[in-house]
Amino acid sequence: MVAPRRPLRCSDSKVSDKEKYPTFARTLPPSSKVSKSLISLLKHFKWDRLMLLVANDTSNKQISEALIALAAKHQIDIVETFYLPGDYLTKDNTTLKNIVMETYDKTRGKL
Repeated sequence: MVAPRRPLRCSDSKVSDKEKYPTFARTLPPSSKVSKSLISLLKHFKWDRLMLLVANDTSNKQISEALIALAAKHQIDIVETFYLPGDYLTKDNTTLKNIVMETYDKTRGKL
């Protein structure tokens, strides 16, 4: 079975230049807005160490790069990043469970 394709979207920050692209309108927020929202959520819960699970595609990689850069500015330590293929889900989600178990001590447990 083939996974359904995601619709194409533009998250390139270059098109934010309204003088150059006056008629461009985003249908989704840029990576910088998504990462700012996530940083606010992390700070609210006082989470300062985390690991990232990122779908291995261009859009999600852009968001993770923006998040990593912004996290560093806010003293949030991203201890590890996992890039998962599109078919990472298994029947019992062992892939995700194994990653969480392997990284627990680095993020929520003792250092």
